[in-house]
Formats: sequence, C-alpha cells, structure tokens
Amino acid sequence: MVHARLVTMVVVLALGALTLGAGPAAAAQGGNDDTAHACQQGGWANLTDPATGQPFTSQGACVSSGAHGNPPLSASLVASNELGCGGTCWGRITGTGLQPGAGFTWGASSPMFGLAFLGSIGLSGSVDVAADLPCGEGWGNLQASSTTAAGTPISSNVANSPCG
Repeated sequence: MVHARLVTMVVVLALGALTLGAGPAAAAQGGNDDTAHACQQGGWANLTDPATGQPFTSQGACVSSGAHGNPPLSASLVASNELGCGGTCWGRITGTGLQPGAGFTWGASSPMFGLAFLGSIGLSGSVDVAADLPCGEGWGNLQASSTTAAGTPISSNVANSPCG
C-alpha cells in the first residue's frame, strides 16, 4: 500500500514538473487566442485570408489560417499623401480585403474642378493606385471607396497635398 502511494506521488510530481516546464515554452511560441477571438461571433465574415486575398468561408477556416501563422487581415482602404514623380506629384490609394470585381472609385478636387476615376477591384482583392496629382496646383481631398470582401461598403480617409 505504501509502495502504491509512493508510485502515485512520483507520477503526480513528474506530471506537475512537465506541466510547469511546458507552460512557458508553449506561451513563448504564441497562441491562437487573438485569431480565434477575431474569428468568433461572425467576425470571420469581415476578415480576409492573407494567402488568397479572399474572404473566409467559415469560422474554422479563419481560425485554422491563424493557427498556421497567417493571421487574418481586416479590410482597409487608405489614401496617402505620398510624394511621387520625383517630388512633383503626390497621392496613393492602397487597399486589401476588398471584394474582387467590386466597383472602386477615387477622386480629388482642386479650386477649379473635381476629378473622379472609376474601376474595379482585381482578383487579389487588393488595390494600389498612384494618383499622381500635380504639386502646386491646389489638389486635395484625395479619397476612395469600394466594397469589402464581406460585401460591406468601405471608404478611405481623406488625404491632402504635402506639396504646400
């Protein structure tokens, strides 16, 4: 009887040591908690698979992507006042997690008139457009709109000229 208790106590202590040793190692590898939370309660429908640029088809696919080191992307559409053309023009529109084939518009205005461009989002679900608005001519209010991969309308921020 004493022998059985001693063996049981050794086993329990050994398991405890393994648990304590594995805990920090497992935590150091990172977890899937953030991805799992983002994908729950319908969140997966608003996220994009970074490997394909397409929306997830289920919560399980979203969590699995994160577990394999590919955290899901949320949709974004950004207007920036980045300089281009050797410093003589400005403006860039970038976006990810957008619906392939969806309409895409961007525009800007000057003191004299406005400008608008229409197009569509490619199969990758992303966009990268150089607006190339001329510096020194008063152009501003660069912005864009489209649709997320989940079918929700999305608008960018408004960017203004860095040229002065």
